Amino acid sequence: MILQKEQFDITGMTCSACSTRVEKSVAKLPGIKEVSVNLLKNSMVTSYDESVLDTAGIVQAVEKAGYGAIPKASAQNKSRTTTPAAKPEVSTAQAEYKQMKQRLLLSALFTIPLFYISMGHMMGWPLPSSLLGMENAISFAFTQFLLLIPVVGITYEFNRLVGRHDNALTRVLSAPGMWLQNFTVNEPDDSMLEVAIEALKLVLPEEKGKDRW
Repeated sequence: MILQKEQFDITGMTCSACSTRVEKSVAKLPGIKEVSVNLLKNSMVTSYDESVLDTAGIVQAVEKAGYGAIPKASAQNKSRTTTPAAKPEVSTAQAEYKQMKQRLLLSALFTIPLFYISMGHMMGWPLPSSLLGMENAISFAFTQFLLLIPVVGITYEFNRLVGRHDNALTRVLSAPGMWLQNFTVNEPDDSMLEVAIEALKLVLPEEKGKDRW
C-alpha cells in the first residue's frame, strides 16, 4: 500500500454543514485513509491509497456533492508561471490585512456604544433620558440602527478577510462564531430528507399545469 497525501482548494462552501458534507462524501471513497476539511481556509487534506484511488476520483466525489475541488499542485503550477506577479500579490494582501485591522478597531468603536445602549436598561446602567421610556421607543431603536450600519458593513469585510487568510488573529476572532455555527447547524440526516421529500410531494400537483394560477 502506497499512501499519497494531497491538498485541495474547495469552492462553494458557506457553512459548517457544507464542510461536513464534503468530508463525508470523500471519506466514503475506497482507498481513503484520512480526510480533513478546513472551512476557514476553504481547503481539504486527504491521505489515500494511490493504487485504489486517484486525484480525479476525489475531485469527482466533491463535485458530485455539489462543490468544487482543485488540487493544490495545479494551483502552485499556475502561480509559478506568473512569478513576476507574485510579489505584488503578497504586498497587496499585506496592505489589505492592515486595512482590515483598522476597520476592525473602527467596528469595535461602534459596537461598544451599541452594546451599552441596547443592554443598558437591562443592566441598570445610566442612559440619556431621550432613550428611556415608551415615548422614546422610536429614537431608542433608530439610534441602535445607526450604530449597527457600520458594524454590519465592516463585519462583512472582515468575514471576507478571514476566508482568504489563516493566522492566529483570524482564528481567534472567528472561533466563537464557528463554535456557535457548529452548535446550531447540523447536516440533515436521511430521515429529515425523507420528511422534506414527502412534504414536497404533498404540494406538487398530480397533473402537469394544475399548479398554474
